[in-house]
Amino acid sequence: PFPGADPKFLHVLFLAGSPDPGRVDGLQVPLSGEEGWRCSGQEIYLHYPHGSGRSKMTGAFFEKALGLAATARNWNSVNALYALAAERSR
Repeated sequence: PFPGADPKFLHVLFLAGSPDPGRVDGLQVPLSGEEGWRCSGQEIYLHYPHGSGRSKMTGAFFEKALGLAATARNWNSVNALYALAAERSR
């Protein structure tokens, strides 16, 4: 959802279940500068153009706001895990 973005500044937050659409629509995400997020199914895509270290847009924020456990991985890790899974399924 963030075309042209540097992959090292992209993360995916994997939710433990499907979030309530009303809760997602009502989120007041603490964005800083050019940060962004998009929810698609059980994943939230996060863009931290200046790094995630000082951002208030955290996994803990989404877990509390949506009432779901979550874990985040950067885009390069997601792609590496995908490639590994594809290789093992052959």
